[in-house]
Amino acid sequence: MNEEVKAVWLTELRSGEREQGKDGLRRGDAFCCLGVLCDIAVKNGVIAEPERVGYLSSQAVDYRYAGSLAILPTAVQEWAGLPDGNPHLADDSNGERWHAAGLNDSGMTFAQLADLIENKL
Repeated sequence: MNEEVKAVWLTELRSGEREQGKDGLRRGDAFCCLGVLCDIAVKNGVIAEPERVGYLSSQAVDYRYAGSLAILPTAVQEWAGLPDGNPHLADDSNGERWHAAGLNDSGMTFAQLADLIENKL
C-alpha cells in the first residue's frame, strides 16, 4: 500500500472525528472504513464528489463514489496501492478470511480497524 495514503487513512480513522457506519461506503454522515478512504481520495482529486443515490429504510442518503456503493472504486484502489476493492485484513481460527468491509460491519471500531490496516497492509 502507498505509505503516504496509508498514513493519512490511519490518522483519519483514529481521529474520532467521523461517525462510523455500515452497509455501504457512506450512509448519511456515517462512513465505513473504506468510505473514509474514498473521502480522502475525493479531497486529493482522485475521484469526484460522491453521488447521492436516495433514501433507504434507515432514512439516510446513500452515496456512491465513482460508481461504487460498497467497495473501493478502481481509481481509489490504484491510487492507494491496494490489490482490490475490499482488502483482506484478518483470518479467524477456522481459516476464514475477513475483509475490511465485513470487519467494519461486524462492529470493529475505526481504531481497531486502523491497527489491522497498519499491520496488514
